[in-house]
Amino acid sequence: MKYKIYTLLLSLAVMIGFSACNEKWEPNGIDNSEKGKLSTADLAVDLANAENVIQSRASIDLSDFVVSVVDGNGMVVNEWTYAQMPSLPSFTVGSYTLKVESAKPAKAAWEAPYFVGEKQFEIVKDQITNAGVVTCKLNNLKVSVKFSDDLVAASAGDLNCEIRVNEEGVLNFNPDETRSGYFEVVPGNTTMVATFVGTINGCKEEITRIYTDINAGQHRIISFALKGADIEIPAETGWIDPIGGINVDFSVVDEDLAGNINVDEEIIGGDRPGHEEWPEEPDDPNKPVDPVDPDDPKNDAATFDAVGISKDAVNIVSNVSEAVVNVTCPEGAKNFFVKIESSNDEFIASAGELMPMEFDLVDPEATGGSASDLASIGLPVKDDVYGKDKVKFDITGLVPLLSAFPGDHSFTLTVVDLKGNQSVLVLKFKAE
Repeated sequence: MKYKIYTLLLSLAVMIGFSACNEKWEPNGIDNSEKGKLSTADLAVDLANAENVIQSRASIDLSDFVVSVVDGNGMVVNEWTYAQMPSLPSFTVGSYTLKVESAKPAKAAWEAPYFVGEKQFEIVKDQITNAGVVTCKLNNLKVSVKFSDDLVAASAGDLNCEIRVNEEGVLNFNPDETRSGYFEVVPGNTTMVATFVGTINGCKEEITRIYTDINAGQHRIISFALKGADIEIPAETGWIDPIGGINVDFSVVDEDLAGNINVDEEIIGGDRPGHEEWPEEPDDPNKPVDPVDPDDPKNDAATFDAVGISKDAVNIVSNVSEAVVNVTCPEGAKNFFVKIESSNDEFIASAGELMPMEFDLVDPEATGGSASDLASIGLPVKDDVYGKDKVKFDITGLVPLLSAFPGDHSFTLTVVDLKGNQSVLVLKFKAE
């Protein structure tokens, strides 16, 4: 049955694509004589988990961040520093990617987090497209090394831990080094080697441990202490136990800093040199949302107006010719979550290979989806949802596909506004 839903979805995407074609179609879908502008005045940079990475947001200077515009062929068409980018650069109509990065990553350096993020945007003839918010995540490896007081007291003052990542990135830590090191992570090479050396109670010791599962966005915290001391050892543990009874605990904690920790974030603001002042910024669109109780009177982010279907009763698929929900969100939408459920396992298996069963229309990639795939079946995504007070959720083309999979199906819509209010609507369908 997998081919069945794939064929139906493909047909739907083709129909929508033809209806959206420009009458002046040219190769690559771009008319080089037509221009539009990108407004960078409202470009805001959201550094995910910044407090966990660099401790203080006050120390962040965005001036030297690199802002690049990349075309559909992967070519960089413009690049500036954040402080020097123009307010209204012009581009040929088409699809582009806006990329923001803190700097080019070093093989290894002290206190040098590498943040990078990107978002897609469209340039429309004679129109201005707003840059909006770009969420940047840590894209190199952070390593911290700690030596306990009892171990330092028992040593000859020569404790050292060499951290080597991908051969070329090397930093040495000792008990006086309180900084964290940052290492470039090369795709396909996920190895880190930690080598401890030191003289403890007159005995020279050395131990090497190899880790093969490092990734960008991780924070590896390595701790050393005398074995038997009052410390809590995580699951990933090793120790030195040489002749003479010298014991050293060697423990590692892995912390995720790539934007998946439940930490309240705020957008980095401030004046850009030579540019206008920042407007009041919205909340982080990627901030996790607590479970929603649809009966809670506080959940009043949006109202739902259904067209062609019932909001309260079960809709028989064969009787549905139109399925639209007009969403009104007075404070502007921050998130628009969609959860698809079905009693038909074959539908879940088939559809699940084409799209996630749970996604956020504001940031589909964060939930394993694709903005372009969702847009191709007629759903609004990203800037067509974020901050909007009216959103049209149209699944007229999707509902007929359910007829191939008998059973009960549902679409749960959860809308969160910029003030944190939430509203939920569950649409129920039955295919016979």
